[in-house]
Amino acid sequence: RQKMIKPASALKTSLLAAIFVILFLPYKFVQAIAISALIIIAFSYIWARSLQKRIIVERDQKEIRTVSFEKLTISFTIINNSRFPALMCYALDNVPYLHVFEKQNERLFLLHSHEKRTFFYHANALNRGLYTAGPVKIRTYDPLGLFTIDLEFNCEQRIIVRPARILLKTNAHPGLPQGNIKINN
Repeated sequence: RQKMIKPASALKTSLLAAIFVILFLPYKFVQAIAISALIIIAFSYIWARSLQKRIIVERDQKEIRTVSFEKLTISFTIINNSRFPALMCYALDNVPYLHVFEKQNERLFLLHSHEKRTFFYHANALNRGLYTAGPVKIRTYDPLGLFTIDLEFNCEQRIIVRPARILLKTNAHPGLPQGNIKINN
């Protein structure tokens, strides 16, 4: 599991400006605005850290066995154990070398506090072989968009694809069946 919180580009500048205003300007009203800005930034950071630590991704199955050219269903579950909701959450299940129908492996959704959500999508393997689904990448933000939370979960799922089924045609041709051979002698 890889976790990373990236601050917005203007956040460091505004943080330094707020500290400068608090320390060097004598105006109480301006200082109160700067202190409230620092409190809002701190609350957004706490929100982002909570989401970073408490979002979990799981797979229902560790392995899928299928046949070439047959539609298979892949699923994964995202659990938010945090007190805070993930207001805008983007999830991508990386599935290389498989044909995914209508980009259903990418989702944009809202994940409430203590919510568990399962996503299903369909894929198709054209050739036989061993494939993997995963890792699952998640990107979400705090409510003000000050911090970007990037998560990557290595919950891989093996997909074993066997050769396509071949229907054997066993139509009887007209003639004598084996064993009843006509002999003129």
